[in-house]
Amino acid sequence: SHLFDKAITEFWDKHPGATVVNLGEGLETQRFRLADEKKGALWVTVDLPSAIAVREKFISPDKDIFMATELDAWAKQVPTDKPLFITAQGLFMYFKEEEVKSLFQQFAKRFPGSTMMFDCISKWLSEKTMSEKGWNRTEYYTTPRMPFGANRFEAPALFRSWVDGLEVTEVEWPVRQRSGIWGYLSPVLDIIPIIRNYVPGTVFCVKFPTTN
Repeated sequence: SHLFDKAITEFWDKHPGATVVNLGEGLETQRFRLADEKKGALWVTVDLPSAIAVREKFISPDKDIFMATELDAWAKQVPTDKPLFITAQGLFMYFKEEEVKSLFQQFAKRFPGSTMMFDCISKWLSEKTMSEKGWNRTEYYTTPRMPFGANRFEAPALFRSWVDGLEVTEVEWPVRQRSGIWGYLSPVLDIIPIIRNYVPGTVFCVKFPTTN
């Protein structure tokens, strides 16, 4: 959440009043954490009706929430005269690769020049959740299946193969800010190529081409 908060705030600094579309917002409270920086910008939440129903049991309803799964059902609500920042936090790993690819291509067509930030789990982690046994985090909990994953070094080329002219940037984790022993070990481990490639998850920011 820290990385996404920081990126949105920096985007607003460069583009005051820019629209933010949060895909699969769930119980995320980001819009409230960034209320001071929002300054009248439109914040659009897109989620499933069932997820919105749960959300509204804990968080007051907002007029800019759209209960839709199809792009055409909510995209027309997004202004075309302002910069756009799309977030998809903890979302794409639950889609199949072809579904993620299709979303990229649809966004490139519908929102040229927009920016999107998302996290991506590694291929090995995806395969672990999809195995017959699954990923048993505890005796009583098995993680949901996550069909889509891409390793850190291969992911940028994969995303670019979906959309011509796509700009892909990895968002670095502030590893040196970790406490305890990991504050010392993380910077060292992060320079070892094989470890870097197989980290469980990576955050990326992409910019769609202005023309297609």
